[in-house]
Order: sequence, then C-alpha cells, then structure tokens
Amino acid sequence: MDWLTDKSSAIWIVTAGHCTVNVKPQQLSVRVGDRDRTKGAEAKVTKVIAHPDFSYEPFRNDVAVMKLDHPVDAKPIKPAAESGPPGTDTRILGWGMTCEDGSECPHPPIRLQELDTEIVPDDRCSENYNAANELCTDSPIKNAQACILDSGGPQIKVRPGRWELIGATSRDGDADPECATGPGIYTDLTAHRAWIERVTAK
Repeated sequence: MDWLTDKSSAIWIVTAGHCTVNVKPQQLSVRVGDRDRTKGAEAKVTKVIAHPDFSYEPFRNDVAVMKLDHPVDAKPIKPAAESGPPGTDTRILGWGMTCEDGSECPHPPIRLQELDTEIVPDDRCSENYNAANELCTDSPIKNAQACILDSGGPQIKVRPGRWELIGATSRDGDADPECATGPGIYTDLTAHRAWIERVTAK
C-alpha cells in the first residue's frame, strides 16, 4: 500500500483494487512508518473505495483507496505529475514472498524489500495490459520482480532531492506462471490522480 494523503479530517492510503475484493473495512488495519512490518503506527480502516470501473477478470483500473480511523505520524510521499517514458528508472517496494515456492520461503520477510527497476516498452507486457493507465516494468536482475503479497505496494521514481510515487503493484506481466520472472504490471497512479484526489477530498 502506498501514498498517504493527509487531510484535515481524514487520512487515506492508495492500494491495488484487487486487494479489496470481498474484503470489509473492519477486517483491515495498516501499519505505517517503519521498514519492519511488525512495527510502525497502526490504524484501522473505516472505508474502502475501489475505482468505479475496476474489474478483476480481466484486470482494469486496478486501484482503490482506504480511509484510516485516525491520522498517523508519517510524511506522505509526493505523487508524480507523470510516470515517465520507457527507460525511466524506478524502484519497487514490498513485503511479499521472495520465492515462488512457498516451501522454500514459507514466511514473508520482516524487513521491507526494495528492487531497482525501470519502465519498459508496452509490448513487453501481456495482451491483458492497458497502456493507457498501466506501467510495464522490469528489473535488470534476472528472476527478480514483485511476487505474492506484494500487491498494492509502491513503484516510485527519484527526482532531485526526493522520491515520487508513480505506481502500485498489480500483477505478473508475462505468460510465465512464476511471478518473479519477466516484467510486472503496475497501475499508473498518475493516470488515476484526478479520481484519487476527488474521492479523498470528501
């Protein structure tokens, strides 16, 4: 989950729409502000709003926002004005599985994992990919990519003196069933920025 938005009356978090399927707000809580997933400020979720045009099969508009029950002590990351063209250096973060075979890594990592990546040409991703509001992203490191439980995590790019948010982890980007190989597909949050700002302003 990513992009904290601090308002006078609410705090919101952006995540992937598929993370909210068949989930009620009272089932959710979040931790914010630490690279250790067992630490940080904890808050309960009071409202979940998926994009009105979100669909799971096929994937479309894979983005949602969640309202927290109280402000948390964390500095929001600035959303980027645009994601950037192919070749843009990015970084993905998450606490997802570090291998495909659960018997080899039965527990997700405690420490936040980071991977340097880049936006690659749209044709590198599968036919279920929507170039209008998704980012095809790959890593120069072989067999290194987001995996199970990384969904909704941030894709960021660096600007002078700061990081900016551009995407949220959506799904695997090729026909290989192993999640940590080939490109990944990320929801382009800059394409959904107007919707996000509108629903979180309420």
